[in-house]
Amino acid sequence: MYTAQQNRHGNVIVCKGNDVRNSYIIVFDGTYDECLEYKLSTRDNAIELTLTKVARQLERLNREAK
Repeated sequence: MYTAQQNRHGNVIVCKGNDVRNSYIIVFDGTYDECLEYKLSTRDNAIELTLTKVARQLERLNREAK
């Protein structure tokens, strides 16, 4: 069994076993591949959210520049 564990900064690690690492909480458990998929999906969502935020900021700056 593997776990995906996340800290308060949003960092996700995949660990063998269900021992909770210091400053982390278990957010998902399953096979290694399932946990890795979970980790990568959270990173992709964070990247998408960041790009959306930057796009909004650029739109606002463009409007202000006119």
